[in-house]
Amino acid sequence: MFSRYFFRKMKEEEWTDRGPFFRRIDLRCGINCVTIIKYIKCVGQNAAGHVPRDRHILRILDWIKRCRSMPTPPLPDPPEPSRPSYKIETRFRNSGILIFLLTAALMAGTATWFMGSISESASRDYARFYAVEAVGKFNTYFTRELGLVTKVARSGALVRWFADEGNAGKKAAAYEEMISYVEMLHSANLYFGINETLNEYSVDQGATLADFKPFDVLSRAKEYDHWYFDCIESQNPYELNIDIDKVTNERRLWINHKVARNGEVLGVFCSGLRFGRVLEELFGGYNSASLRGFVVNERGEIQMDSTILKHDDLLEYEKKPRVHGASPDPAFAAALRDWLTPSNGYFSSADGPRVIKLARGPYSFASLAPIAGTSWTVVTLFNSESLFSAAKLLPLLLSVAVCALIYAVAVTALSRGLIFRPLTRLAASLEKAKSGDTEPIYGLDLPNEFGAISRTAQGMRNRLAARAEELRAAVVLAEKANQAKTEFLANMSHELRTPMNAVIGMTTIARASADPRRKEDCLGKIADASAHLLAIINDILDMSKVEAGRLTLAPAPFSFAALTRETAAAVHAKAGEKLLSLTVHVDGALPPLLLGDAQRLRQVMAKLLDNAVKFTPEHGAVHLEAALDREENGLCSIRVTVRDNGIGIAPHEQERLFLPFDQLENGAARKFSGVGLGLPLARRIVELMGGSIGVASEPGKGSLFTFTVALPRAGEKEAAGHGPEAGLQGRRILLAEDVAVNREIVLALLEPLGLTVDCAENGAKAVELFRAAPERYAMIFMDLRMPEMDGYEATRRIRGLDVPAAKTVPIVAMTANVFPEDVEKCLAAGMNGHVGKPLDLDQVLAALRRHLTPDG
Repeated sequence: MFSRYFFRKMKEEEWTDRGPFFRRIDLRCGINCVTIIKYIKCVGQNAAGHVPRDRHILRILDWIKRCRSMPTPPLPDPPEPSRPSYKIETRFRNSGILIFLLTAALMAGTATWFMGSISESASRDYARFYAVEAVGKFNTYFTRELGLVTKVARSGALVRWFADEGNAGKKAAAYEEMISYVEMLHSANLYFGINETLNEYSVDQGATLADFKPFDVLSRAKEYDHWYFDCIESQNPYELNIDIDKVTNERRLWINHKVARNGEVLGVFCSGLRFGRVLEELFGGYNSASLRGFVVNERGEIQMDSTILKHDDLLEYEKKPRVHGASPDPAFAAALRDWLTPSNGYFSSADGPRVIKLARGPYSFASLAPIAGTSWTVVTLFNSESLFSAAKLLPLLLSVAVCALIYAVAVTALSRGLIFRPLTRLAASLEKAKSGDTEPIYGLDLPNEFGAISRTAQGMRNRLAARAEELRAAVVLAEKANQAKTEFLANMSHELRTPMNAVIGMTTIARASADPRRKEDCLGKIADASAHLLAIINDILDMSKVEAGRLTLAPAPFSFAALTRETAAAVHAKAGEKLLSLTVHVDGALPPLLLGDAQRLRQVMAKLLDNAVKFTPEHGAVHLEAALDREENGLCSIRVTVRDNGIGIAPHEQERLFLPFDQLENGAARKFSGVGLGLPLARRIVELMGGSIGVASEPGKGSLFTFTVALPRAGEKEAAGHGPEAGLQGRRILLAEDVAVNREIVLALLEPLGLTVDCAENGAKAVELFRAAPERYAMIFMDLRMPEMDGYEATRRIRGLDVPAAKTVPIVAMTANVFPEDVEKCLAAGMNGHVGKPLDLDQVLAALRRHLTPDG
């Protein structure tokens, strides 16, 4: 008890010498703890729980070394064990010995009981066993075959054809139904007869519909046709019989099943088991000198006999002998009279076998076992040689005991060498690995399960180490990405506030100034700042589309040469301010018109030119060139280069140029403004056009940016539509817009084109104006977010008006909701198109041309 308490206190005080319990031992009891440990090891106490006692003892000994010496109490000093014991091995050995002793005792007792108790009951059990075994083997074939035959006989396709044999469609359906079951049936062939015509059919595996025709006509006068008429006249749904297959001339065990509808018998469907195989399976293991088995029908006629296993001898059963003559004992005949005819036509699964003791004849016992679901019975006759012999038991028991002893010794020796010793070493190795030891785990080279466990554990260990390294790297990357986004937000805030400051400041100056020239200068600067602010907002929106995978192109015919010159002209003023030389070269081999998104291409070229101008010192040079590389498969490969002699880019920073939310750390580059989105957007746009973009640069020597795109030539029809707008004068437009400034902007854009514009302050007003004069308006520009009634509902109300113009008038959304899902929602509401805000005159003209001009 003390040792158990000692271990519990050690566990509670976490194996230290600072707990109050051990301080009391040190100071008051005067007990030598080493002696206590020796005593505990001797008596084998293990009160510390699931941890093996040797480990506890080693920890206690380690603790004792740190304790000061104490007087030794008068306790016995038991001898140390020669070696530590292993719990699993000991338990296995002790359990094996115990099981062996129990098994040997049980076998000896059982043998003694058997040798003294062999009696009539044992013989009855063996008789019943043989009968039940034969029934089970018979059911192995019969039950599955009967289930398939019943399913086919009751199928709708077969019943309908049997009722209308001349119908070709029903015949084809019945053929498909039956042929699908042929492969699953034991004999792989079917027989059936139809009652109305008495036509007899035979279907084999692989038969075609053309083979599906009668081969004979059934007749009561024919001996081989009795199976059909016996089944028809039976009170049962199916009957069994043994007969010769007319086609193969093989003897079969037939399952004949009625085909009926509403109580009317339409015919008989049957399938045959191979008689010889069933007979061999039932009685092939019988010793004819001591056992004989029969399968008989309800009249006692022998259907199968264990003494006849050769196919050539089967024909003698054409005379249908009865089983009554198998034994002269009257008890056998009496039992047959009471047994053979089941009360309900078939035996049920509740009917069990019966064993009869025979006093006369060569056999001492007979068993009668019913075959459930049939009217047949398995009859087995035994003589004394087939029963259990006690004299044969003793040698068998002695042999088994000797073998068991040899087996136990061999298993113990093998298990220690093959299992417990490697298991102990593997457990020790895993324990060391758990504590952080880097030594490889034991057993990595073993070609067995321990080796597999070792390699698995080592692999997990390696993967954990690799995963830890990956996580550390991922943390570093995440920190870098977070830092990049933080810097991006700071840059974006600066970039947004700078033009906003210009807009607000110049607006304030313009309002306070009375000088027209000063006001004009302020308006120009406001326009420049607004354009810069819009470009930043567009870049941010475009990048959100890129990250969502929704950036799309809007192809239209355009001149690449003109686009190149226009883009260069747009940055010419900025280049002039820095006294830069801006040159442009356009390849004369460029096609006059290509099909592509000119606005996106302008965005890419403008970004590259703007960067070249921004990062090139005064008196430097910028050169833009567009050339045709090649034309194949209907696509023109266009190469555009932008070269400057500016500050250049270090090689290790060039890979980061096209990453979003990232800017170079170059001190010279960081002084220039920007949010770090232009080049990533340019790369995505170029890739959507089937091209690529790259850079070659060296610090202090300038940069060369090159991108390629693959564009098709514009067709004649497309090129014809690429011209000035016409046919707009005199048309009346309805504008639904709740913001007065936006209405003013639209009027300023549309009225110079000769268009008349009626304005509605909300959707309800727009519906009212259109309802009053539906034929007046050639087109409707519809804002989406308006008070009282939004643009979606207003569009649905207009489309729902009972006038022809309500269904045909073009309605185009004019809104700041510019994402793809917004466009899809507009089209779903009944609109014909979409124009985004801030308004671009080219986009507005394109919408007008598309919906108002004859060739639009």
